Amino acid sequence: MKRFAEIVDERRPMFNILADVLEELPDWLAAARTMRRLTLAEAGEQIGISQQAVWSFELRKRGCSGQTALLVLRWLGKP
Repeated sequence: MKRFAEIVDERRPMFNILADVLEELPDWLAAARTMRRLTLAEAGEQIGISQQAVWSFELRKRGCSGQTALLVLRWLGKP
């Protein structure tokens, strides 16, 4: 799992940075949920998505919509 700081480089095209962020998002979600000691259901409730969506996304069983990605990113930014 790459850290955000490893992905962002002002010399790289923005679309490549965004693609890398989206690629790492499931791992970041799983790590943050574990660090916060939340169940799938609790994380889903806080994010605004279902428990099943959290599970599927963390395991890369399915992709996510742009809206879901935004919700997850905003949740990751909360303390």
